[in-house]
Amino acid sequence: NYNVWVANRWGAGTINRVLHDCECPDATTLCTACVDVTVSIGNDSVPRGLAIDANNDVWVGSWNQKRIYRINNNVARNGGEVGDILGNWAIPVNPYGLAIDGTGKIWIAQIGHGIGCFDTVTEASCGSFTRSGNAIWAADTDSTCLSPYGVAVDAEGNVWWGNWSCGGLGRLDRATYETSVV
Repeated sequence: NYNVWVANRWGAGTINRVLHDCECPDATTLCTACVDVTVSIGNDSVPRGLAIDANNDVWVGSWNQKRIYRINNNVARNGGEVGDILGNWAIPVNPYGLAIDGTGKIWIAQIGHGIGCFDTVTEASCGSFTRSGNAIWAADTDSTCLSPYGVAVDAEGNVWWGNWSCGGLGRLDRATYETSVV
């Protein structure tokens, strides 16, 4: 009995909440009859990544703005209305994919450049791991294979990403901050 949030890459800067129990006649497109909340983060925005934290708040990254937005999905905790923008912050990377870990850190895949981090507790960047000035891809000698596309966090808090240009996986060990390419 859960709804799903969708970041609309081609949706004029919108994020939609789609109802879980709605049936659409055409499953190949977003059925507008099933959308009960639409949030705009600006017509010039390109929302690319989305994650939901332990408090049920929605976090969405805007690729071209280099910003991350917190959207109200927990009226009992936050007050206001579902879909209210609770804040937005500049980040040092262009978000392409988001994943949130158990400590409240959002890990951000930035296609072609690296992995960024945003701490939802301190509401600040917690660093970025890029191909210049950081050893995150030290094990990867193919410079064309530096394109994190999707990102996920496993049960131990390790950060994983898929490489767009060459396939394969990268892993950031949260205990040692060492990286490897699989």
